[in-house]
Amino acid sequence: MKIKVEDLMVGDEIIVPSQANLKYIKVLRGPVLHPKHPVGYNGKKRYKSILCSIYSEQTIVPATTWRKQGIRNSYKLEPNVSLHNAKIYLNLNYTDIWLVKRDVI
Repeated sequence: MKIKVEDLMVGDEIIVPSQANLKYIKVLRGPVLHPKHPVGYNGKKRYKSILCSIYSEQTIVPATTWRKQGIRNSYKLEPNVSLHNAKIYLNLNYTDIWLVKRDVI
């Protein structure tokens, strides 16, 4: 079911598009209106980035002459929330959000 940012609750499991991939995330902190700019350019409400958990695979990027050795995170679509190993902030303003599962108290 497609929902809006203001309808998100803590514990929701959602799918959001990210470039050519999809991200399966669990909401850890609910939406809060942006303190400095609560209204966006088109008159819609604007929210701060939301804290989410996601599954991440880290790969080591080898050093070259132009750059140092580094770590690249690649986020994978993993529906098993117990395997999520990273916490990230996502800006979900003006994006499509699909609700997969909601924990009802």
